[in-house]
Amino acid sequence: MSHPIYRVRSFEIVAPYTLRVRFDDNTEQAIDFRPVLAGELYRPLRNLELFNQVRIDPEVETLVWPNGADFDPATTRRIHDAVMGAFAAIGGRDYSRVDVIVRPSGEPVVLEVNSLPGMTETSSLPKAAAAAGITYPELCQRIVDLAMARMAK
Repeated sequence: MSHPIYRVRSFEIVAPYTLRVRFDDNTEQAIDFRPVLAGELYRPLRNLELFNQVRIDPEVETLVWPNGADFDPATTRRIHDAVMGAFAAIGGRDYSRVDVIVRPSGEPVVLEVNSLPGMTETSSLPKAAAAAGITYPELCQRIVDLAMARMAK
């Protein structure tokens, strides 16, 4: 099975353990790395000071850290595809929270799709939105606008 090769062009630290990553096809993803910071190589990145030392390896154009940890851009894309596939499979509309783990092989495994996640300002969904540059009031308004547009059809 072949996998497309993606390269990281740039990134921005947008929240603790969260990066907005731009790929060579000009797509961007806000990625919260907390769920995958486990195991011998990635657990040390739970230290925010170490996590924030992320750089782009100039040769292979992946995200790398001083302790040798790296994240293959194709893996981050596979995570995104798994999340969006799970959302579509449940007939998701508007929003949800999808919990994922990544096997050592880089294969993402969807654990759960929470179709009605918490919506306080400190809940996971608003935090993820903030990492993507969306404020809490903007998020709430977007959800209302989507529902209203659907009802108008």
